[in-house]
Amino acid sequence: MVIPCMLGFAVMTMVAAAPLTRCGEGAREELEAFVERVAARDAIERVPVQREVRHVGPMRDGVANVYYAIAVESAKAVRPLVAKAKLWTLRDQDLPLEREDVVALRAAWRPSLQALLDGARCRTLVFDVRWDGFWTLDLSAVVSCESACLAQEGSSAAAAQLWCSAARLIVDLELVEGPVWAPSCVRQMLPWWGERLLATADPSLLRAIDDAAQDLDVAFGASIDVERELAGRARFVLRDDYYASGLWHRPPSVEDCLRAWYAGFSPQRAAMVELLWDVRTSDQIAAPAAPWQRRVEQLEHYGSNGHLDLAHWLQVEERGRRQAQAQLRLLRMAIAFHLGESLEPLQDPLGDGPLVVDDRGATIVIRSAGGAERTVTR
Repeated sequence: MVIPCMLGFAVMTMVAAAPLTRCGEGAREELEAFVERVAARDAIERVPVQREVRHVGPMRDGVANVYYAIAVESAKAVRPLVAKAKLWTLRDQDLPLEREDVVALRAAWRPSLQALLDGARCRTLVFDVRWDGFWTLDLSAVVSCESACLAQEGSSAAAAQLWCSAARLIVDLELVEGPVWAPSCVRQMLPWWGERLLATADPSLLRAIDDAAQDLDVAFGASIDVERELAGRARFVLRDDYYASGLWHRPPSVEDCLRAWYAGFSPQRAAMVELLWDVRTSDQIAAPAAPWQRRVEQLEHYGSNGHLDLAHWLQVEERGRRQAQAQLRLLRMAIAFHLGESLEPLQDPLGDGPLVVDDRGATIVIRSAGGAERTVTR
């Protein structure tokens, strides 16, 4: 009796799943066409960029990406020395520049920083020569520390040029690699430009830093390219070796297959069906020029309608970008204050209005609704 019931249940399940199975079979062709369309669009948009950057020094011929790759690889090689020196615990304090390990560390990362300076001044940026976005985080940390060392030695101009060159690399990283690592790199770099450096920097250097911060602000204000992200996910689920790569490091189990009953008991086809649903509805979450709270509500609503993974990813990425924007705007307002310019609050990327300025007489405190704040001394 049990066996006939099980067979009957299996037959009914397959009959019920038949329309979705056919949909799953068509999902591959539709996703492949979508990937080709995005690739064709990118081929038109991602042509070599010829640029002039006003705050990194005299421009030169060459391809920036080549130097960036050298800079990142060199920074990666000195990571053990960086961790051992523990200089990041000394922010806003005098650094032990004469200490033997610090002298050795600065000598070790010099080739990386020189490659960065050279790359930022190159006129050409291309899209088919990549560098590792993850290890750019290490380079950003090295830039921050060396900038502080240079400023402590009285070389504020060199410190500003280095920081502005790193800002240019991050803008270029945003263009070439997309939104994943750039905001984290900015958060690595910003804490070193505290009051100790701003209060003593020459006005021309402050304006150069403000220019670089404004370029980063504009880059993070651009909408995330959701289609490009979905095309990357589609390339993964369409792979013939899907079960041997990425999420799947084993053949699918019976349980995996049962969960994919609606796609012919194929986990790969189920992933295609779910991704295709995101592709077809992605226009619903085109980033509006709206306060952050309204954007969160929009993404949560989208996620509750069967797009939880994409909605969560977008919310995390956009929050990171807005946090970086808020910190950049705090820096820019602090620079305006030190230059004696009118302190008109900039829009708070994480709030409903401008950044809040709290005047305490000898100091002012600039705050973002996201929790970031900066104290500026008169």
